[in-house]
Amino acid sequence: MSIRHTAVDVGTPSNGFQEWEIIPVRFHGFEGLDSSRGTVVGSPEFMCCGHQWRLGIYPVGYTTSDDGMVGVYLRHKSEETIEVEYGFTVKKSDGRDIAVCDGRILKNQFGRGSSGRGISWGHPDFAKRSDILSNLVAGALVIEVRMRRTDSTTPATAPFIAENPCGENILKLFMDEESADVVLEVEDGDQQVRNTRKRTSTSLVKFYAHR
Repeated sequence: MSIRHTAVDVGTPSNGFQEWEIIPVRFHGFEGLDSSRGTVVGSPEFMCCGHQWRLGIYPVGYTTSDDGMVGVYLRHKSEETIEVEYGFTVKKSDGRDIAVCDGRILKNQFGRGSSGRGISWGHPDFAKRSDILSNLVAGALVIEVRMRRTDSTTPATAPFIAENPCGENILKLFMDEESADVVLEVEDGDQQVRNTRKRTSTSLVKFYAHR
């Protein structure tokens, strides 16, 4: 099997460039998996494009599959909705493809669905079982799941509004005795005005006025 490394960019990617994410899913001991028609074998959950997924295969076909075909379905497991382009590929041990989504790139919106189980999309007739059995990798069916987002993932930029510090500065001055010209003292509903340089020992509510 091939080992994928980080991509190397030559030049600057254009705006909106979306990388394909590729996840190999291995079904070990494929030949011995349940051979009942309509029985699904599911993978553990995995992360791709920031969401959780499961890949399910029908080793001898889904209920609507043609005879001798293997079905494959991608199930979305996250709460949030996502729209992606996606596809499935089965490779030989030498890296060549033997099944590629019938040559199509699929595009669908995935959510959780009313049942809460997650929405599934895929192929009832993905590949011939005989082709897969002839090209297992150490007994394993290896399906490469590839996807990239097609919905908007960048939040709208809020308009820039400069802050006006005037109101905050005025509030601070109300309690600034050092810079005040006049102190207003309120006690028992009466208001008195005195010079700010004098200090009082009584408990009063004070407001500091400025010119």
